[in-house]
Amino acid sequence: EKLVDWGKNFTIAAFSERGLPVLNQVCLEMNRPVPTKDSMVHCNIGFFPGQIIGSDSPPCPSLTIAPLEVHHAELVNRTWRWGGQPKVLEFLQYLLKTFPSRCLYDKNGEPLAFALVQPWGEMAPLWSKIPGLNYGTIVFCNILKAIQDAGDLPYVYAESRQPRLRGH
Repeated sequence: EKLVDWGKNFTIAAFSERGLPVLNQVCLEMNRPVPTKDSMVHCNIGFFPGQIIGSDSPPCPSLTIAPLEVHHAELVNRTWRWGGQPKVLEFLQYLLKTFPSRCLYDKNGEPLAFALVQPWGEMAPLWSKIPGLNYGTIVFCNILKAIQDAGDLPYVYAESRQPRLRGH
């Protein structure tokens, strides 16, 4: 009861389906709306323990992999499904200052693909400028390896309502 201010609306970013009966009961007890199928987005969660399958290195010497810079937060804000708002831009700047990120840069230093890590360990957003060239996969594998090397267990989810993202 003390962890949540039940007088305000809030979003639960991730929740196991097995826990829905308990969540529904608590919502009823707290006189709050019970979640419905229309108000939830079904997600498939993947954990990645063990060996990474795929290359985590740039495909040619003119491309480099490095963290995103804080000024790239504007690009992330424009390309991310949840982006666009000033508060999201502020959050993305915080992410880039605080948590791991990776970007595949072209020879001019322009981003071709990137991956960020959220405070709760989720690898998102993921983006690739040119679908089909595996740039997103390379960045994904690179940051995944770095997270695992640091001793953490990263995860990513794919929304079932999202069309398949090519190049990721």
